[in-house]
Amino acid sequence: MRQRPSWRWWRRAERGCGSPWGPTWRTWPGSSPRWDGERVFALPASVRVVLAVEPVDMRKSIDGLMALVRGAWGEDVYSGHLFAFVSRRGDRIKVLTWSRGGFVLLYKRLEAGRFRLPPVDAGAQAVTLDATQLAMLLDGIDVAQVRRQPAWTPPGRTGT
Repeated sequence: MRQRPSWRWWRRAERGCGSPWGPTWRTWPGSSPRWDGERVFALPASVRVVLAVEPVDMRKSIDGLMALVRGAWGEDVYSGHLFAFVSRRGDRIKVLTWSRGGFVLLYKRLEAGRFRLPPVDAGAQAVTLDATQLAMLLDGIDVAQVRRQPAWTPPGRTGT
């Protein structure tokens, strides 16, 4: 049974919900003025991304991936860092993070091709990436083939 609209339904409509019973989700291109192309989410440049080296069973949900992060890597899952897991075939990826009182799980499946993983040291369980490398990985760009320009430093200072 549908819930009766509250007396404040007009405020919800002002926020773009469009209905007194809750938000109306429109996710197809051109359906909403808020649609911004193919952009899924934006990350600050300072975010830390930890990518699993070994393939992970994609049947694992938030709790299974959280146990893997805590147990195998010894990382804090509530830190706000992003933890990425690639499937055995390499065509699926899950990204787990904690955000304001709840976990967020992003799942992407390629229809053709595989994700190009960065080079990994022998014996490593995980690789640390930055936000740009994660964006390139999700877009299907081979991170190993990308060359960065050296960072500019002001005269008289040593670069790190």
